[in-house]
Amino acid sequence: MSNIQEYLKKAGKFIYKYKFTVLCLSYFCTISILSQYIVSKPAIINALSFILVLNILAKTKYSLWLSLILSFFISFDAYFAFVYSNKASIGTMASILETNATEAGGVLSEVIFIALACLAASIFLILMSQRELKESKFTRKSAAIMLLIYWIVVMPAIGYWKIKALKWEYYVSTFPVISLNNLVGNNFPLVYIDIANIVAYMREKHHMKLYMQLEKQMPDGISFNSQKESPKKIFFIIGESASRKHYSLYGYKEKTSPFLDSLAQIMPDDLHYYDAYSPASITRDALRLILSFSTPQNIQPFYDYFNVIDMANIAGYETIWISNQDKVGESESYIGYVASNATQSFYGSSFIRDDFNLLPYLEKVYIPGKKQFFAIHLNGSHVPYGERYDEIDVKALPGANTKTREYDRSLHHTDRLLEKIYKIMKRENSSILYYFSDHAELVEGGGHGVLVMDHNLFDTPLVTINNSTVPVDSIVKKYIDPEMSLINNSNSTYIMSEIMGYDVLDKNVKKAIEDGQYIFHVDKSSYLYKDLGPK
Repeated sequence: MSNIQEYLKKAGKFIYKYKFTVLCLSYFCTISILSQYIVSKPAIINALSFILVLNILAKTKYSLWLSLILSFFISFDAYFAFVYSNKASIGTMASILETNATEAGGVLSEVIFIALACLAASIFLILMSQRELKESKFTRKSAAIMLLIYWIVVMPAIGYWKIKALKWEYYVSTFPVISLNNLVGNNFPLVYIDIANIVAYMREKHHMKLYMQLEKQMPDGISFNSQKESPKKIFFIIGESASRKHYSLYGYKEKTSPFLDSLAQIMPDDLHYYDAYSPASITRDALRLILSFSTPQNIQPFYDYFNVIDMANIAGYETIWISNQDKVGESESYIGYVASNATQSFYGSSFIRDDFNLLPYLEKVYIPGKKQFFAIHLNGSHVPYGERYDEIDVKALPGANTKTREYDRSLHHTDRLLEKIYKIMKRENSSILYYFSDHAELVEGGGHGVLVMDHNLFDTPLVTINNSTVPVDSIVKKYIDPEMSLINNSNSTYIMSEIMGYDVLDKNVKKAIEDGQYIFHVDKSSYLYKDLGPK
């Protein structure tokens, strides 16, 4: 009994002496566990490896800046672990690296307190742990040797064992970067996953630059028919973060879309709306799929075939890209590449961008009687919701400024904008309006672009207003999945092609519906939409 008491006494003294190191290890383990949903041995070992890193930094001169960089990565992982019980993904990393300053500022304003708390906790625990470890007898050389053994022997061994256990040999040989990234994320969710995400993103950027030099062509089974009737004006409106479950047009309790509601009542033959879903939950991936012939399971058609702007150019339209989001170079993002093919373009420049500010430019470039294709990219309902509406929307939807109420007002604001565009559209006796959202939103549950299997991330509105004799509704209905009675917005390029006068073979329509059964998530993996569930 005395031996046990002596052992406990020594253990107590050790823990007290290295209390911040123990707290830091507990912090690392908690992040690793929450990132995995389960207690994973590799993830715990992953957390332990960073105590070795701290010991090395503690005994290295001028290492403060390295400690701060490590703290940043740790806090980044902590944010996703504590808020979403998940890890950062490639898609999330890419979205962060490509986002514009305005959008980044908006997102940061929503998460600033939690993010700063994670950063402060990480810096404090890491620096205090190093202060304790600096006086420890555990040498820097010993820690470095153990860390190298972990990197060179343990991590590859765990990866090899996991590949064998999961029978991922074919997956790894076919998709080496994505499969290895998934292995890292599932077993080494602290810092190593961030490094893997950055490497994968940089590889994607490199391949994108190479692929963009390829000469594009028309997909097989699609051909332009100059004899077919097509509208003079097409208003292709890309919404942002709009969830159809919050539209009164779709039965929501609040009057968030009074203009669309009224048009559906008085002109039911002209306005049609469909139960749609986005192929991805972040803008960069969603619009890559929506604006091209690529699919959730195959990105290559984005580079090989014409996109929606190209198709409009070939069909004889003047193409005009009007965006309330920052311009991104053609070699820097999928969206920038598509937009760069437009005849002319306009980008909002003010810090707080009201979508109504796009109307003067639309009026300026509108030419009566001329074939024009307007791609209008809105800020819509992107966070922070409080910056996406005005006093008119407050009067229409009064009450406390809760997240849901502010989100609903932002949808009401977009509805008012659609009314303004509709009035411009009506000036031409042959025109259509095609409105959808890039993705949906978890209003109270974390926004979008998070790795959760929730259909509410994807369910968006799809609305058409037809002021022409082109059978728009019949065209759209061809692409509705007969089993789910839903349509994937990834079929928009097919739909717009038919509206603009292209013939699309039945086999292409069938394949588009089959491809549309999938969504592309932020982990760069495709899943069947029907397998998604509520949060």
